[in-house]
Amino acid sequence: MTPSFQCFCSSGRRWPKNNGIRIDHLLLSPEAADRMTSAAIEKHVRAWEKPSDHVPVIVYFDFAA
Repeated sequence: MTPSFQCFCSSGRRWPKNNGIRIDHLLLSPEAADRMTSAAIEKHVRAWEKPSDHVPVIVYFDFAA
């Protein structure tokens, strides 16, 4: 499995090498954590013009339970 990162320093060409860090965290209550079904890192955003060092992290929940 390829490691997933959501922060890529602008210097040093880290983005093309997938050499990032995991610095952003999502804090969930125990109830929300029980309903979390998956998470995704939207790395394609880093390829946009003038991007941030950080890319969005998305969490999916099952609220029907």
